[in-house]
Amino acid sequence: MRRVFSNEFNSSREKSGFTLIELLVVVSIIALLVSILLPALAAARKAARSTQCLSNLRQAGVPLFAFAMDHNATIMAAHAHREANKTQGIPLGTWARILHDGGYIQGYEAVHCVSAFPENTNAVTKTQEGSGHDYNQYMTYGMSSGYRPYTPIHINQAWSPTKSLLLVDSYFLPGDGPAWLESVFGRGSRQSQYCFVRTNTPSGPHVDLRHSGAANALFLDGHAQSVTPETKVTAHYERSLSNYGINSMESLFYFYNQ
Repeated sequence: MRRVFSNEFNSSREKSGFTLIELLVVVSIIALLVSILLPALAAARKAARSTQCLSNLRQAGVPLFAFAMDHNATIMAAHAHREANKTQGIPLGTWARILHDGGYIQGYEAVHCVSAFPENTNAVTKTQEGSGHDYNQYMTYGMSSGYRPYTPIHINQAWSPTKSLLLVDSYFLPGDGPAWLESVFGRGSRQSQYCFVRTNTPSGPHVDLRHSGAANALFLDGHAQSVTPETKVTAHYERSLSNYGINSMESLFYFYNQ
């Protein structure tokens, strides 16, 4: 009886194992599933980042419009370092720095795209601390001010707020950005989102099509959406300017597409 039981036990144990071929088949199936799922997961991750970016833009619009309400329907210039801002009672600095110093925002997370470099704009480095200069204020969404990035925006004078870009994904091309980018973040890092975008010029910050061939943007009426070079926008904000037609973004901006 003992011998029979032992044989049955050994036979059962031998049958419960996998052969080498069976293991290879299982591994092959798993590898195939991974190869199928990885692109889908990557696409889902990109879509989630784009959604988060649009959410950040809407959040960034809240303090911007609150600032405008406190300053006679005027939004500060993208890079407010000209006297035109001081005469209207607007502090000098980049638009994000003005919001930060004025208590409209506590940090720079909501004015920064999660897919852009650097990923954390509040990570102040020792170089930044030693310089006494807040470089984070520059690495934000780019404010679009038509041909005048240093001039305040008057919301009440806008003739087409639904077509007027306010903030958009921006990018300084490698080697074209400010020299401090390389000194702060290391050699070869002279590329970043920037606080404004220019129109009709190959130099300076570009609109960045970082979200699968599209850029995310906030408009002067407060809505946020994805835009492409074919999207129709205004050339200028104000009705008083002679050239205020609606054009495709391709005729107004230069683009960077990763």
